[in-house]
Amino acid sequence: MSPLAPAPSSHLARLAIRRFAAWHPEWWVLVISAGAWCFLLGPGWTVGCSCALVAPNAGWRSPEAWGRGLGDWVVMVLAMMLPLMIIPMRATAFGSLWRRRHWAISTFLAGYLTVWTAAGAAILLLLILLRETHASDCRWLSGAGFVAAATWQSTALKRRLSAACHRTSPLAPDGWRAHRDCLRFGADHGIHCVGNCGVLMLAAMLSPWHQPMMVAATVLLLYERYRARPRGCAIPLTLGLLAVWHCVASPIFAGVLD
Repeated sequence: MSPLAPAPSSHLARLAIRRFAAWHPEWWVLVISAGAWCFLLGPGWTVGCSCALVAPNAGWRSPEAWGRGLGDWVVMVLAMMLPLMIIPMRATAFGSLWRRRHWAISTFLAGYLTVWTAAGAAILLLLILLRETHASDCRWLSGAGFVAAATWQSTALKRRLSAACHRTSPLAPDGWRAHRDCLRFGADHGIHCVGNCGVLMLAAMLSPWHQPMMVAATVLLLYERYRARPRGCAIPLTLGLLAVWHCVASPIFAGVLD
């Protein structure tokens, strides 16, 4: 081939892919998130008021029920939360040595998901208690959950937690200190993210339309993370409308859903 001849299109495509992977080392995490969404939107997904843990007369004390409930919760976190972590994951990768950047992202995710798994156990226990005290209907309760999420959205503590989700941290370049720093960085983001997003996720789980509400919650969280102004009213207003929708639609659709 002449040195002046144009490169084959396949070679250019490989170069483009390699360049993209170099500048976006978090790509494989987003692939995991997309796979989790495929499962989340499937007909067999059960976390929420229809979860086996909170179904009437369910044997929720069994390890199998808890394992299934926590497994579904982790899938939900992978689908909804990982797209919110693009900037921290890139900061983790670029703050580490090139050869261990994917290990750094994996360690970050280990700390992040550990916090969310612990939060999931607490939220599932709360769902059980709410189900025991609220009989079998979660529709009005989900409306109250969206009111609580809208109220929480307007507080100063919520805004501080949201700002903390954008913080970075210095990381050791190599060795066990690098793993420790990445793990701690991920856990810190997990704590802030649970405080920032946990109320909205609980409201969406309480909804009888949990799958559409999970999509709506993810859109709102993405908008908040990457586009919204700190004191904007669009998200609280949307959550208030969702609360009204649940309260108005509950009597209308009660026979259909039951």
